[in-house]
Amino acid sequence: MKQVKRLGILLLMYLITPLAWSQQNEMLDAARYFMNAFSQDTQQSFTFDVIDDERTHWDYRPVERQGVIQDQMTQVQRHLAHALMNTGLGHDGMEKALRIMSLEKVLFDMEHRDIRNPGGYHFTIFGEPSLDGPWGWRVEGHHLSLNYALDKGKLVSFTPFFMGTNPADVREGPLKGMRVLSKEEDLGFQLVNSLNDDQHKIAVINEKAPGDIISDNKRQIEPFAPEGITVGQLTQGQKVLFWQLVKTYAHNLHPIIAQHEMARLQQASENELYFAWAGATHPGVGHYYRIQGPETLIEFDNTQNNANHIHTVWRSPEHDFGLDVLRDHYLKSHAQAH
Repeated sequence: MKQVKRLGILLLMYLITPLAWSQQNEMLDAARYFMNAFSQDTQQSFTFDVIDDERTHWDYRPVERQGVIQDQMTQVQRHLAHALMNTGLGHDGMEKALRIMSLEKVLFDMEHRDIRNPGGYHFTIFGEPSLDGPWGWRVEGHHLSLNYALDKGKLVSFTPFFMGTNPADVREGPLKGMRVLSKEEDLGFQLVNSLNDDQHKIAVINEKAPGDIISDNKRQIEPFAPEGITVGQLTQGQKVLFWQLVKTYAHNLHPIIAQHEMARLQQASENELYFAWAGATHPGVGHYYRIQGPETLIEFDNTQNNANHIHTVWRSPEHDFGLDVLRDHYLKSHAQAH
């Protein structure tokens, strides 16, 4: 009876959460609970000053990283780590992130290399989580990089936001058939293949896809020169496909963040929103696309491993890592110090 009552309470909490949820406060609480689950010595190994050079160091390859690694966590610490992730991700995003981690086991079974490790994901805190100043957090490992920045209780950046998959389509083993980023790929194909000949000439910027996302893992990028076809040049049906594709990326984020980003982009002029394609317009051969809009760059690339290896990223050239806020913080701190 007690278990039934507890389940009822949990269900009620789930139902009312979207109405009562305060994203920034929940991130703050989640970060504090996560940090407090570790000793002071361990905390020092994964916490950095908010203006430390490490703040803008990010990568999506299997490289050495800073932060506390999942393999080093107790079960409770890992639950709290995932709870922190959940404050920045929506249901789709959380599911994809965990599946991306699971693909490391697939790669290990294929390659038998120790760098392929489902537990090899690092969690890092920047600054002191509070409502008074800037701070941030990062979750990163192979094919996953989540970067969130807050200031005075307000979320100021969630980019760079990277998700990738290898294999993009698992073709053998117990996870056969898994395609973590299937919507991102399939909707892109649907949109480009819906274009007529005249639209196709505008949208396709290169017959060959680049070997990776063009923005790579640069710490800071300049806004790309707009290329491709504008939303204003699409038919009504094609516009529906375009917005379905954008929503697929937005819905990886927590619903409140996703709602804000969708509203912001939908308020933009249709002549400020671009869709560009490069490479093949069918599976199995390298292909690439990008979506550009005000303060927004989304890239998709599937060229490696015979076009079975996807990289996607959402960047905001003006606001990645909340650098504009951090600059203000640094200048004020520097002035006070002198």
